[in-house]
Amino acid sequence: FDAALMTGGIEAVKANIDAIENNVKVSMQPNPATAQTQMTIEGVNGEINFSLIDMSGRVIAEEVINANEVKTINVSSLAKGTYFVRLTNSNFSKVEKLIVR
Repeated sequence: FDAALMTGGIEAVKANIDAIENNVKVSMQPNPATAQTQMTIEGVNGEINFSLIDMSGRVIAEEVINANEVKTINVSSLAKGTYFVRLTNSNFSKVEKLIVR
């Protein structure tokens, strides 16, 4: 068992995940939003997990979406405030802030 080799392998995987995460660009227009916002994702393809989370950490909505398609997020039924959009797949995790007015 070579602990240094294992640590190096883990660091390489983490560096790769960080590189993918840094290349993923998320845009939500408009933000702040009142009725809905259009989310576009660049730098990743295929299916990703989408979660909408309130400030207390409660998951309000969750679904698998296609990263190549524009996602419309309906916020008209949400209370005014700050929410988080979490996007994940096996290669990255990214959190973006969404403000509802």
